[in-house]
Amino acid sequence: MHTLTTARLILRAPRAEDAAALVAIANDWEVAKQTASLPHPYELRHAEQWIAGQTGDRRMQLQHVLCTKDGTVVGVATVYEKDTNTEIGYFLGRAYWNRGYASEAVPELVRHAFAVLPIRALHAWAFVENEASHRVLRKAGFRICGDFEGDHPERGGWRRVLRFVVERPGKLVLVAAAALLDATGQVLLAQRPPGKSMAGLWEFPGGKVAAGESPEVALARELDEELGIVVRVEDLTPLSFASHAYDDFHLLMPLYVCRVWRGDLQSREGQRLKWVAPDAIVAAELPPADVPLLGPLRDLVRGRLG
Repeated sequence: MHTLTTARLILRAPRAEDAAALVAIANDWEVAKQTASLPHPYELRHAEQWIAGQTGDRRMQLQHVLCTKDGTVVGVATVYEKDTNTEIGYFLGRAYWNRGYASEAVPELVRHAFAVLPIRALHAWAFVENEASHRVLRKAGFRICGDFEGDHPERGGWRRVLRFVVERPGKLVLVAAAALLDATGQVLLAQRPPGKSMAGLWEFPGGKVAAGESPEVALARELDEELGIVVRVEDLTPLSFASHAYDDFHLLMPLYVCRVWRGDLQSREGQRLKWVAPDAIVAAELPPADVPLLGPLRDLVRGRLG
């Protein structure tokens, strides 16, 4: 078990001598009621079982006690397998709430989990009213992926739960794209040709930003190479950006609006082109990363922006 450190905390393997401190922390209803499986009352035998890795339907992967730099035990953070998911769970003693400790520990454990475990995603959950835990998870990169109601008789009966997920970070790919608008407010889309990933989908023209390039310079270059038009950097107006995790990379794509260019549009790479009103674009015809850009573009064309 690796020992991890943050600015104020040490995350280390549990020891037999931690049992009494864990009982003092966990045998508190205000702590236990925000967890699904922490026994209450929490007795010495429960702490000893957890330290030994005996956790019922969970297979422990990473098991850490959270300590301050002076050795004070303040909580627990674990990564475990349950059903088909790998999940992260944590709790702090009530005396250590609202100090930012969870916001330090959880991102470090997430980073470590992706570094040492062959997993593609980490899951977490929190009761809907536990807003403090929601904030901790969001700061660690988690997003809400669903909700459900579950029967937790030891926690008061049926309670609504939010599920969270964070995907393994992939290689960051920076791409610049253009919304070329004509005088009627239609935008140019290019169809991805056969043989490429997501072939047949329609996208905003553009391409990858090379090392040493700015997004604007890269976009002007790509528009020349793909469409045979000359665009000045000063004629590119930033509108929005997309941030999307694909299976093996993370795409970051600023979208620029361009209304002025020189030259006649050509399909230099064999792609089909079409002009379409933003309101008529079907989201299902776009790559997933392009879909969130439709809203800002439609607002612009309707005159709500600029």
